[in-house]
Amino acid sequence: MIVPDLMYPYHAVADATERAAWWPERPADPRRSLGWACGSRRPGDGVWFAGAADGPAVWTRWITGDGPLPRMNSVDVCAGLVADVQADPALVAQARAACPRQVVLAANGYVSPLVTAGSAADGEVQKLLGEVIRAAADAGAVPSVLHCPPGDPLLEMLPDLGFACGVTDLYAVIDLPGAGVGDYLAALPTHRRNTVRREMRALDRGRAQVHVGADAEPHLADAGGLASEAYRQRGQDVAPAGIADIYRRLLAACGDRFVLCMVAVDGVPVASSCLVTGESQVLVYSAGMRNPPAREVAGYFNACYYLPIELAYRRGARRLLLGPTALRTKALRGATVVPVISAVPRACAWLARLLAATDEHLRALQENPPG
Repeated sequence: MIVPDLMYPYHAVADATERAAWWPERPADPRRSLGWACGSRRPGDGVWFAGAADGPAVWTRWITGDGPLPRMNSVDVCAGLVADVQADPALVAQARAACPRQVVLAANGYVSPLVTAGSAADGEVQKLLGEVIRAAADAGAVPSVLHCPPGDPLLEMLPDLGFACGVTDLYAVIDLPGAGVGDYLAALPTHRRNTVRREMRALDRGRAQVHVGADAEPHLADAGGLASEAYRQRGQDVAPAGIADIYRRLLAACGDRFVLCMVAVDGVPVASSCLVTGESQVLVYSAGMRNPPAREVAGYFNACYYLPIELAYRRGARRLLLGPTALRTKALRGATVVPVISAVPRACAWLARLLAATDEHLRALQENPPG
């Protein structure tokens, strides 16, 4: 493990609770909460939180080059492999060879790595970035900032620090209109509205349950099994027990901000979604399903879209964070697609070339979105 060597007044902690004052008390986006900073972690993940005692701070992941690379690494992200973009294998291999050690900001994924309980002056943020970049260089690691949302304050500063920026993925969100599900339906085009209503009615043949906080605990094993089956359908092998353990960590850290949506047929769970809620946004963290029985009740669509939409309206939230995959499916149910942007040093030519190619591909896709 690389241990960050930061100069005063900056320091790094692996345990987010050591600097709880860094996190906002009631963030709109649940991924900016202390609960997420604790619950989304995994043993040995290389994540450190770096900043000054009186704020601001950033998420970082320090990658040693030993062992398997985490999904959120600069080569795979800049090559578009995370976004299912076809990259030049030779160029990817050259980039891997050039970047065995990395320091990744935005290790939490698809949200700003910047952490602050209040406002932070641009000068403070720029000094912090400069210190993390310096520490990365001293550790022989290539720094990068991955998957930032549009408008992130970091994006304005990075070009002046010698970084190239580009789009590295597309992320689906549903912005909910009005005050209830009827307003959501009314905002859809007629043909999409009819599809959604038909899927909602299919749930009459099953049973929906929404478990909040501690009430979800008895159902985590079932949800882990369904999520494992969903991974298997995509050609990935993820153990049910491992997924259930992730859910338990999130539940322990997030409390009533953790929600499990379950759909059952004849008392047997066939579809699920795991949610983490913020003040005005709801993250659909993961999904599970068992086909063919889930299809009988439109289980995936009810568990991952319509039950979360109902929950969001009840809690006063107005944005559903759906993630970067299955964009056509999400667009057909009212989602819009927004780009996420990454930055790498211009001096690292292999990464910069991969980033430029991925940016060109995804900007063209955004101009002609699915659905």
